[in-house]
Amino acid sequence: MRSKRPQKGFTLVEMVVAAAMLIIGATAALSAISATLSGTRISSEYATAALLANQKLSDVESQLDTLSAGEQQGDFQSPYQEYHWAQNTESTDVTALYKVTITITWTSGISSRQSQFVSYEINATQISQ
Repeated sequence: MRSKRPQKGFTLVEMVVAAAMLIIGATAALSAISATLSGTRISSEYATAALLANQKLSDVESQLDTLSAGEQQGDFQSPYQEYHWAQNTESTDVTALYKVTITITWTSGISSRQSQFVSYEINATQISQ
């Protein structure tokens, strides 16, 4: 008579469960990587928008003597041609003080994104002594 020895190896059910767990884990990891890459790309776009807005505000600050209320808009040149800007300058209750709002818009995939930046500037030529 033969004695029954324990079988070595895994059963089919154990293999199927292990494979399912591996697939679920890999899917979750790939999803997390995808979300991280998307978040990094969007953060980069907003950082670019902030730098471009800073450039436009520097342009405003270099021409403060001609600052007046009104609106302007335009596009950035290569390599930022997908970014567009709009500038809204409003007078305030304080003489010669202007509120300058720069809005940067761009297309990201199928979404349109925008970011606004506000600064207050003084036109010193309008201050009476």
